[in-house]
Formats: sequence, structure tokens, C-alpha cells
Amino acid sequence: GEPFDLIFIDPPFTEALADSIMAEVQKSAVFHPETIISIESAKKEKILGDYGVLHAIDTRHFGDKVLTLFKSHAK
Repeated sequence: GEPFDLIFIDPPFTEALADSIMAEVQKSAVFHPETIISIESAKKEKILGDYGVLHAIDTRHFGDKVLTLFKSHAK
């Protein structure tokens, strides 16, 4: 189908899946250059600033949780 404009990802914290999910998302066709991807992760969990063409544009900390927003830098 068509790529999404906004994607919310909220994996279970006990599984520490944020990094592997973003690694798969960056290889998919679910986003376009203007898509905003929001992913929640645990504070201690590994999450990179870049996944392929996706790069973090904002990070917010809420207690033991982190919300990271990604956008494509491809045109």
C-alpha cells in the first residue's frame, strides 16, 4: 500500500526491541521523505541516531522512557 505520513511505534519495554524495529523500518517502504516516525523505548535501551536514511530529529526523556522522532533525510 501507500506509505504513511505518521508512524507510532511503542514496543514492549521488557523486550528491548526499538533498535531492531528501527533497523527493519529503514529497509521498508512504509515511509516517505515527509513521514515522521515516533518510537518509544526504555531509557537504558540502545537506539541509534541514524538508521539508513532515517535520522533522529528530536528526543524527549520522560522518567525511564524515551520518545525519539525520526524523519528521512532522503529527497
